[in-house]
Amino acid sequence: GAKGAKNLVVDIDMELSADGTVLKADIVDKHRMVSDQFFRIAAESAQRAVLDPRCNPLPFPKDKYNQWKSVTMSFNPKDKYSCKVR
Repeated sequence: GAKGAKNLVVDIDMELSADGTVLKADIVDKHRMVSDQFFRIAAESAQRAVLDPRCNPLPFPKDKYNQWKSVTMSFNPKDKYSCKVR
């Protein structure tokens, strides 16, 4: 219900441990955090979600850790989320 909700795509750069636990979660668009209160609320919510112990560890294949130890997760109100390896 937020103003412009379809444009509230939030990218979170994450560093993960070998068991899939999120060690670090940084919001990519820091400038928009300052200039857009609706984006800030959505971004902080996404960041809290990936750091929440109840959501960890993430279900990545353990044998491919070198491929996903650093990822960017995109939270999009239209698509749930997507994940890109950095």
